[in-house]
Amino acid sequence: MVITEREKDIYSTPGGRQITWSELRYHLSTILSGLYSLGGQEDKVIIEQRVLSHPTIMSMAVEGTPDIRVVIYDGMPAMAMIRLPTSGSDGRANLHQGAVAAAIDLSTGRTFGGVCDNRAITHHPDTTQPIAGIQIPLWRDLLDAAMRTSDALGMEYVGVDFMIDEKVGPVVLEANARPGLAIQLANCQGILPRLAHIEALTDDQRSGERRWEHIHRLNGEPAIESLHSLGQGY
Repeated sequence: MVITEREKDIYSTPGGRQITWSELRYHLSTILSGLYSLGGQEDKVIIEQRVLSHPTIMSMAVEGTPDIRVVIYDGMPAMAMIRLPTSGSDGRANLHQGAVAAAIDLSTGRTFGGVCDNRAITHHPDTTQPIAGIQIPLWRDLLDAAMRTSDALGMEYVGVDFMIDEKVGPVVLEANARPGLAIQLANCQGILPRLAHIEALTDDQRSGERRWEHIHRLNGEPAIESLHSLGQGY
């Protein structure tokens, strides 16, 4: 249940439905009593802050909310992309259901490339807006949060998914131990050379400001000929 507004003891959902405090308490009590759990066991309620996506990110969206994935290897970002919902994906940022993937330049935070249904594209299929050249807000903060998440979890290879809240900035949605390989299609290049570059870094090169020097070296848009060849015939 998502609550968008509250006026005294009346709560509103995104669809405009109004719920009284008594109705909300009853709903919470049914969860606690196990109505929705396997085997009817007593359960717990998790209440989370609602994330209001940054206007720049929402301007790229159709029906749903885009999210950003950063693949971290050995404590360093290796690749990144933003997933954009489409009408074909029913508003979900799911590439297998028809969402768009746009690569993100690690050094600048600007989008390039574009893939939908495993085909190279240059414009969003619904909005017809160009996919390349969009600046992801608070990019350095987001990369830093991705690296800190990887460190906290102790995972050598992990995909960290984000939304960017308009007030609090990057928010971690989840971390995936086995992130999919579609991010390579979005970037129009394989990830292995980047992993090899990261493996060769010394501890000193990974620390402080020096790590940003190597993040810059890991970025790089593929030659435009490669993008055209991927999209040839579509």
